[in-house]
Amino acid sequence: MCVMALGALAPILGMISSIGSAVVGYAAQQEQARQQNEYYARNARAAQMAAVNQYANEQNAIIQKRNAATQQVEETHISAMKARGTAWAAAGEAGVTGLSVDALIDDYYGREGRRVDSIDQNYEMDRDYMRAQMESTRAQAEQRINSVRQASEPSFADAAIRIVGSVASGIGGMAKMGGGTQEFAF
Repeated sequence: MCVMALGALAPILGMISSIGSAVVGYAAQQEQARQQNEYYARNARAAQMAAVNQYANEQNAIIQKRNAATQQVEETHISAMKARGTAWAAAGEAGVTGLSVDALIDDYYGREGRRVDSIDQNYEMDRDYMRAQMESTRAQAEQRINSVRQASEPSFADAAIRIVGSVASGIGGMAKMGGGTQEFAF
């Protein structure tokens, strides 16, 4: 009789075990999704911080290039003024005046202008290159963030289906045992 009662409990115990397994499996899936999403968030923060640091480096480089270009322009103006002053003084000491002196002074102005234009163009090319680098940094950060998949929350539907299946299986097992109702004696 005791054996028969234990045999009748087997479907119930199997059903309870299946339900427990489905609930534990669902909880494990939730934990795995939470951990994956935390990893995604840490990766995104790290990529964003790396991009911010790179942006700051590029901005500093742009400022340094602009300062260097400004200094070169200033030195060009000073050199050109000295050259013009020397030419005026030499022409005055020699008693030379007229179109030839004016042409020499105009040549110094032309050289000064071309040098300043060259400095400005070089700075603008460097600046544009660094801005392109910043865009590349943005794209790399975006790619790094997108390389880690965010987890979606697990569906309880799978666990529910397993629970319903185990309940149905348990009821079917109990029905096979003797028509549905059994008396248990210990």
